[in-house]
Formats: sequence, structure tokens, C-alpha cells
Amino acid sequence: MSDYVDDLLLDLSHYDLATFDAGCFYKNGVRRVILGTYSRNATIQMIVGCRNNGIEVVGLYWLPYFGDSDYYVNRDIDTAIAIATRYGIGTVWVDAEIDAWQIGVDVPPSNASQRVAQLQGQLDKVTAADKRAGIYTAKWWWNDNTGHSTAFARYPLWHAIYTNGPRPTPGFGGWAKAEIHQYTSERVLCGRVRDHNYLFTAVDAEAITEEDMTPQEVEAIVARMVFGSPERLAELADNASLEARVAALEENGDIPARERIKTLEESPAGGLKRGDTVVLG
Repeated sequence: MSDYVDDLLLDLSHYDLATFDAGCFYKNGVRRVILGTYSRNATIQMIVGCRNNGIEVVGLYWLPYFGDSDYYVNRDIDTAIAIATRYGIGTVWVDAEIDAWQIGVDVPPSNASQRVAQLQGQLDKVTAADKRAGIYTAKWWWNDNTGHSTAFARYPLWHAIYTNGPRPTPGFGGWAKAEIHQYTSERVLCGRVRDHNYLFTAVDAEAITEEDMTPQEVEAIVARMVFGSPERLAELADNASLEARVAALEENGDIPARERIKTLEESPAGGLKRGDTVVLG
């Protein structure tokens, strides 16, 4: 493999936070990372830690759960966009690999046309925020779950296929080549197995011209995006934290109960690991 820009591009999620050591990453040759946004505070800590150690954050990703529940499809997108905007990250990836029913949500399985429409909606939200949108997926999932759709070939592909190369031809979705190749989730680095990727496109990270936002500032932005109007926020102003406001809304039946949200500890069959969505600037 001779055409890659980087073969140590890590993608990291909140599962990596307990062993997160940006200094160790840098010493071992890591210069670029992609971060997941399931936990906004974990994402922010890793952004700051990486940048303080000379590592570029070249992308963000989030994982929608396709199905009849709009909440589970959209639960992370506003967080991802808000963090990308505030931290000058140019590309956001949609991780297409799972339905809501597969994590225990009591909704009917999606069909191909529904998934295609929901995926397009996610990508549209990213581009509407003036961010570059990409798709993380794998052939084993894509063909069966989108009906062999080729409607997204214009978007960059982050291809999950666990082989070291040469650069694999996707062979699905109308994509002629991938921009990123996730080639393993079993390589140990700095105390834990990490997802490793080949990057084939040079990254020109956006300059950061303002100070990093504090977690409290991010929380305020995300809370506003989640809860809507200032008036609605005012109704919950006596609650000290975003978690308390979420709990208050759940009690009122405004959003599904938190206990129905489950996360994936293991990779789905076929080698596609819950990826950390990236941004290529």
C-alpha cells in the first residue's frame, strides 16, 4: 500500500476515554484522530487533549439508530454538529450500521427505503450546517439494509473492512474508492485495542481562531438545540444540569426514557465496529 497519507489515523469513542493518553499516542506516531460524539464531555476532553499534544482532530462521527423513532435516529446529530462548529472541525461522518430494534428499542425493523431516507436526512443536516458529510459503513451491512443503493456515491466513504490492504475497492454503493479504510479494531496502542485507519486524502484542518469552549458552554449550546426555545429552557431553569433537564423531560413524556438507550460494547457480526465519526477538514 503506497498511496495512503496516514496509516495511524485512530478513531476513538467514549470507550477510549479511561485509557486516553494523547502524549502516548503522539510518541507512538499518531498525528490524526477521529472522535465519536456519543458523550459530548468525553469528546471535548479528547479534542483538548489531542490538540495540546500536537494531534489533529480531523473528524467527528455519530451513530444513528434507524427505525420508526425519530429520537433514536437524531439523538446525537445536534451534539456532533455543535461540537464540530465550535471547534472548527470540517467533516462529520454518519455511522450507518444498525437499527433501533437491535439495541432493544420496541420499534419495528426498518426497511431499505426508510433507512435511505433517514440517512439522507442526516447528511442533509450536516451540509446545512456548512459541514462536509461522509458515510462510515461496510459492504456486508450496506447491500442488505439499503437495497444496494447507489444514491450516496457522491459522499466520501469511510470503509470498514478488516484487511491490511492493498487499498480495497469497495464494490458497493457506487463508490469507486474509499477516503478512509478502517482496517482493524484489534491493534493494541497505549493500553487498549484501538480502531486503526488508513487515510487517503490529505487533511487541511481548519484554523482555530477562538479559545476552546468549556464543557459548560458546549452543554448550554446542546441544551438549547435539544430543548428548543428559550421559553422551554426557562421552564426547566430550576434544574441545575442538562442531565436534570433530561430527567424532567422524561418524566413529562417528552422524550423516550433514558433506560431504553443501550450502547454496543461489541462489534456487530462481520467486523464493523461502532466507529468514531470523523471530520476531514
